[in-house]
Amino acid sequence: MKKNVFVGIGIAVAVVAALLSLGAWLYSGSGSIYYYTQIDNSRIAEGKPRDGVIDMQGGMSYSYTLPAYSEKGIEKEITFGASR
Repeated sequence: MKKNVFVGIGIAVAVVAALLSLGAWLYSGSGSIYYYTQIDNSRIAEGKPRDGVIDMQGGMSYSYTLPAYSEKGIEKEITFGASR
């Protein structure tokens, strides 16, 4: 009986430790890929409401679609909003 209790406690501690480790890894941003771009004002477009641009603060009526690059040189096209 005591052996089963110790095994159960050990498993519970291992699960909690694994969840805490996963949470810390996700919170730290590990595994994220950062992309960098240079703003080109000739590539701005007037957007329509809900045109795929996330409007976090309101008033994002313009959007840019630009090439962005990771530190390893991986290219990706990104779209983001701007107020003007």
